[in-house]
Amino acid sequence: MPDIRTEDLLYLENKLYLPMIIKVLEKDLDLIDKLPFKLKRPYIKIVEDALKLIRKDLKSAEMYLIRNSMKVFRWERDSESTTYVFLSGGVEDHRRFLNTEIKAKCDLLMAAYLVQ
Repeated sequence: MPDIRTEDLLYLENKLYLPMIIKVLEKDLDLIDKLPFKLKRPYIKIVEDALKLIRKDLKSAEMYLIRNSMKVFRWERDSESTTYVFLSGGVEDHRRFLNTEIKAKCDLLMAAYLVQ
C-alpha cells in the first residue's frame, strides 16, 4: 500500500492542529479581556495577529485538501489517545496520537505563531 506523501501530511496535520490552536487562542482573548491588566492592548494585538496568521494557514490547508480530494477526521478517542483518519489519493491512513503528544505539538505551533 502506498504511503501518503510528506507534503500532503503537512496539510493534513495543519487541518488537524490549527483549529485546536484557534479555539485556545480565542478563549485566551476572552480571558485577557476579562482580567484586570493595566495594558491589555499589546496582549490582545499579539493574540489577534497570531489568529490572523493561523486562519490564513488553515484556509490554505483547506483549499489544498479540497483541490487534492483529501480529508482528515477523528475516528475514535479515549482518555489517553485519539485516532485520526487521513485520506489522500485513495490511501486511508489511521494514525493514533497520544493526547499529550497533540497538546505538545499545539504548544509548539502556538508559540511559533505568537512569535511571528
